[in-house]
Amino acid sequence: MTEHNNESLPQEQRKTKPKIEDLIPVYVAGDMQKNAFEFVTYMRESKMSPGWSGVANSWKANYKGKTICNITLKWCDWVDNNEYCWFVIPYLHHLSQYEEAVINEGLQDLIWNNQQYCVHKDGSGRTGVGCNPNKACAGGENRTFYGKEIVGVCRCSAPARFYDPNEATINGIKRLLELEREAREGSMAINQNK
Repeated sequence: MTEHNNESLPQEQRKTKPKIEDLIPVYVAGDMQKNAFEFVTYMRESKMSPGWSGVANSWKANYKGKTICNITLKWCDWVDNNEYCWFVIPYLHHLSQYEEAVINEGLQDLIWNNQQYCVHKDGSGRTGVGCNPNKACAGGENRTFYGKEIVGVCRCSAPARFYDPNEATINGIKRLLELEREAREGSMAINQNK
């Protein structure tokens, strides 16, 4: 595996702009690797191809010129086994427009159960509150999704962040992205008619 704190990695990737498929085998293994490849294949086939984002080991996928999700491969020191992981952050900017579909399809649990909480680890590995103990946002905020209040959500986060998603979760993410695309199409049609 690649050294997780390699300081030259961002500079190297800035030059090479690697494809995510080239680095998935370096960072994830087993079922996680299979799931990551399957998700990236889906994104490419759906015309939402991930391209290097400008941040080390992070790729963004656009739809109609705007980011629809990020995919990241990184060292996850916050997980119990301190190993590499991958995660998907969908940008669900029109979530309220397809709220009924999310509830009818039972997708609200995906959002409820995959929040990014506002926590940090200090140098000794102790967990505290806040992304960074020196930021005013420490402690996060309370958000309500589909009638459920979630306490301590990171103020900078998207509605959900999916770490090492399994096949069922990936299917849910795909559906959320499809609903977001449909909502964006509807918004574009409305904006073009104005």
